Amino acid sequence: MNRPEFERFATQYWGQKVAKVNYNLPNDFCKNNNVDSDNFLVKISTNNITYKIEYLQLRSISNLTESECIELFHVIHTDKSIYTIKKVEKQLNYILFEYDILERSGKQKINCTSELYFSKLYEFREPCDYLKSIGVLVPFAQYSISQLLSLGWVVIKQ
Repeated sequence: MNRPEFERFATQYWGQKVAKVNYNLPNDFCKNNNVDSDNFLVKISTNNITYKIEYLQLRSISNLTESECIELFHVIHTDKSIYTIKKVEKQLNYILFEYDILERSGKQKINCTSELYFSKLYEFREPCDYLKSIGVLVPFAQYSISQLLSLGWVVIKQ
């Protein structure tokens, strides 16, 4: 594992309980510090105890809640006043939005498995920042989602 690259990747999820470590901390440490021994905040050390993050457990974009889907739509389309979302349809491989814009209707499909779609979405910082802020896996630097998974840096949370 390229440790410095992994740590740069993990830093994007700073402050979220998504880090997995390779050993158990003592129960009294966990209890006294309000730490879930299965999910650690993405930090390198806490209370003078340093631990090594092995991987992050993140969500897939296809596991967004309906309210998170709507928020993603509004992050992509910043002028909320002209859009009225009529329907959000979540399928395994895509999220379909039906909406009214001013006096017209429209549809937008977000393909949850397409690396090409994600690479285009990644060019726009705000949608990816929003997704990272809620613990969703997005591409990092030169790494695609499938590469991050095969490197063992991430496990998709079910």
